[in-house]
Amino acid sequence: MNDNVLAYFQTSKDLANKLSEVNRLRQHGLLSHEVRLLDVQIAHATRRVDELVEIFTWETQDTDLIRSAFLEIAKNTLKNLRKMPEYDMDAAAISATPTLGLLLIENTSNALRKALISKGRYVPSVELPQGLASWCYQLVENFLQTLFRQLQQATFDNLLEAVTYFEKSTLLLKLQYETQEKTKRF
Repeated sequence: MNDNVLAYFQTSKDLANKLSEVNRLRQHGLLSHEVRLLDVQIAHATRRVDELVEIFTWETQDTDLIRSAFLEIAKNTLKNLRKMPEYDMDAAAISATPTLGLLLIENTSNALRKALISKGRYVPSVELPQGLASWCYQLVENFLQTLFRQLQQATFDNLLEAVTYFEKSTLLLKLQYETQEKTKRF
């Protein structure tokens, strides 16, 4: 069943890419054989995602392991963030680029995804980029504190709830980061 979670993420990614390609082709007025072929591929990918989602609603094993893995990732990462050396804020503000914050977000998301795919049997650590200033990791720190608070007393009744929690929370983190970066530009 671990392959189902991986297949879900891959199929969802393929579906999003195909939808983007069809929209791009249609915006340029290209209604060709290629668009019809993509439409067939989209229908197939959509059916596959729907099948996997249905399987996830039945699967109830290992959901507490997933929740525990998420909690362990949050706890360990928060501990490591607090251990980070204090950098001179002026120097850190100059040297720390927005890509360090984005890299930390991606590393966090990837660790949670790996824990989900392994159904909680693997608890990866989040690699912290060197040279992070507090403004780079504050968003991730808040995210992990919220995740820890939400999941401490919660349960996932089935695999779909775990997948949905992962997708929604990591999407929200990325949107918050994008909003923060836009705000800094103004």
